[in-house]
Amino acid sequence: MSVSCLLRVAVVSGHAKLVKRLIDEGVGINACQKDYRKSLLNITSFEGFTDIVRKLLDNGAATERRDNEVRTSLYCAVCSEHHDTVKLLVECDTVVNA
Repeated sequence: MSVSCLLRVAVVSGHAKLVKRLIDEGVGINACQKDYRKSLLNITSFEGFTDIVRKLLDNGAATERRDNEVRTSLYCAVCSEHHDTVKLLVECDTVVNA
């Protein structure tokens, strides 16, 4: 398994410590799934993993990326009713109308 795949599995599973370690080791954070074009930030925003969202944002995650259904990370957080994640994304100047 590649380190990029390992990072994606850690993100989807909500393993914040492993995500932090992999990011600190320099694993790229802006790659998207080929099939749905979901970024790591889209996934964590949808799941409400606010601590991982913060780590991704602190390391330059692209907030304007859209998935194949034209959803941004902010949209994912709003639709999933993860208020803390929404607040964090807005505070970090996430583009609302990307």
